[in-house]
Amino acid sequence: MASVVKRLAGRMGYEIRKKYGTLPTLDFLETLLLGALAAEGRLNVVQVGANDGSHSDPIYRFLMRYKQFTTALLIEPQPEVIGYLRDAYADHPNTSIYNGAIGAGERLTLYRISPDLWDSFRVSYLKGAPAYRAPSGLTSGSKAHVIAAASRHLANKVPAEEAVEELHVPCTQLRPLLVGRGFPLTVHLLQVDAEGADDEVLFACNLEELCPAIINFESKHLVGQRMARLQALLSALGYTLYQWNKTDTVALRFGHGAGERTMGSGSE
Repeated sequence: MASVVKRLAGRMGYEIRKKYGTLPTLDFLETLLLGALAAEGRLNVVQVGANDGSHSDPIYRFLMRYKQFTTALLIEPQPEVIGYLRDAYADHPNTSIYNGAIGAGERLTLYRISPDLWDSFRVSYLKGAPAYRAPSGLTSGSKAHVIAAASRHLANKVPAEEAVEELHVPCTQLRPLLVGRGFPLTVHLLQVDAEGADDEVLFACNLEELCPAIINFESKHLVGQRMARLQALLSALGYTLYQWNKTDTVALRFGHGAGERTMGSGSE
């Protein structure tokens, strides 16, 4: 794994070297981010679907470990978990939170298991996580996706369809949100976890203009034409895709070193 990451980082114009002592154990994504941080000196990170920020989160550990060298915009549509998200990043000096969604319109309808039933949701994964984490993490633009989860995991005998409610949230494309928040338009990492709607989110992220250096998204729910359409867009923009675990895919743009806009030298 280490040799693969070093090779990929090299193709992106980054070099990963151990400088002091023993590095902590890093996964594929964290190692890529460490290489980017070494090259850029500071990383701008956007996360769509931040939930509570800490439990089963692919970038929380990295952001907190390098909090003096990272700036993050955390996007989460569910108001019930915003307080937990804020608490998780209380010690990070450069984060902001948007309680809304990324999409094509001004409002978005999501589907979720009713918060009144979160305590009745039972899963074998996320051991030790608070009761709200698993059910709130399944909120999606796909009603069928949430109904299926409710039918599998609700201990309560409420019929699955009755356990699902609509959540209407403010929505925007990504670039206008960055501009409105005064967030840098040079995005080094775009992290997306939208429970089956990751392609729709990415289509609303103005990728042609922003060209994030690294995109990590949950791909396990994207099949057939949906994945093919997303791959076509990313390939046309110069990205190469790597499915690096059972759930996630990383998209990398090669040949764009630190001296070029897409790797961080460009301005607003």
